[in-house]
Amino acid sequence: MLNVPDASARLPGRHYYQWEYENLVLRSPLEMESNLGVAHAAMAYVYGARHDWAAADRECQQALGLDSKDASIYYFYAYNVLIPQVRYDEAVREMRRALELGPASLAINGNYGGTLMFARRYPEAKAQLDTALAMEPNFFLTHARMREWFEIRGRFEEARQAAIINRPEFSKMKVQPNKNEYWHGALEIEQQRMETLGETLTERIFSAIAYAQLGDHENAMKWLQKCDANEDDLLPNYMRSPLLDPLHGDPHYDALLRKLNLVP
Repeated sequence: MLNVPDASARLPGRHYYQWEYENLVLRSPLEMESNLGVAHAAMAYVYGARHDWAAADRECQQALGLDSKDASIYYFYAYNVLIPQVRYDEAVREMRRALELGPASLAINGNYGGTLMFARRYPEAKAQLDTALAMEPNFFLTHARMREWFEIRGRFEEARQAAIINRPEFSKMKVQPNKNEYWHGALEIEQQRMETLGETLTERIFSAIAYAQLGDHENAMKWLQKCDANEDDLLPNYMRSPLLDPLHGDPHYDALLRKLNLVP
């Protein structure tokens, strides 16, 4: 019998709108005992949170061998195990399989676009995000991925507009901002949110990205290290974001990757 730990003991990190977390880790132990594929996938989540990527990969493979029809397993494997390891072609393949099994899922549709962005396949990513947005114009995750796409492509007015549904404060940012205006404005918004709402993964990672885009490696790393100190479970994924490409080769960035058991 597989030993499935209690959900409250599984992960130390902070979970930001984790569709796969809800679909895998928060299932009841009884349900997991009756579905060993889900149980192995939940254990993969545990190993991923501990940055044991070989074990996470092994558990995902076992999960898929036991249950090849659960879209959430493919989704999690792609986004939380393969992307941190820069196995982008495999991630795209697994996310596409998740989409085949769950074509109506807004999370899968949005993060299939996100997976294509990690793979630097930007035209395909935009087409997929347009499809996801047509399915539901107000879904937060699709707008988050669309904002990132516009930021990566340097289309800052469109990024500002895409950000408004999740960050209404962007409506007060200067219209048609240039790069510096956009990223300084984004930093101000995150600072204001932290002062009024408190600090979470989103404020930390958005601040790190903004500083990286402004060329301030020291402050970018400060915020990434805060993510690590807070055991933010999406940090290994975000470390591979194209928006953090300016940090590539920075010795502190490479050191953090190694701490997460990832290859610089």
